[in-house]
Amino acid sequence: MMLVLSGTLVGSLKAFELRRDRDLMKSLVRLTELTAIYLSSDGLSARELFSRLAAHRELGELNFLKAFDCGGAATGICEALRTDTAYLDDDVKDKLITYFGEFGSTDLEGQLAKNRLLKAELSQALERSAERYDKYSRLYKILGFSCGVMLAVMLI
Repeated sequence: MMLVLSGTLVGSLKAFELRRDRDLMKSLVRLTELTAIYLSSDGLSARELFSRLAAHRELGELNFLKAFDCGGAATGICEALRTDTAYLDDDVKDKLITYFGEFGSTDLEGQLAKNRLLKAELSQALERSAERYDKYSRLYKILGFSCGVMLAVMLI
């Protein structure tokens, strides 16, 4: 019985990783939406913008936003992205580091254009992540359970 439960647990953990990745991508897309809203409507400074984003409930799992105060500039966020977010794909991480590294280097229209580009790229990554979750989460759970049953039968 323990082997079956262990196999099921391993499969469930792998499915959880897929769900976590999908939810993280949803949060990143939401980050770009909120950034566009705050930039265009409120005219916030970078410090005010990132403080507001870090305090936003929907973005609670994006801990790298809290690093803005550490560096006093977007460099704090870039450094946090390099070190604290091993669960992000390297491609997505590089895009975020570039975006935050260049944040504020253009006028408002330029920043909104960069934000739209990042949102489009993150939306594509979200679609891929959601497809992986839909395709493989049930498979991992069933595979884990099946492996646990096979091991239990082999040991009997």
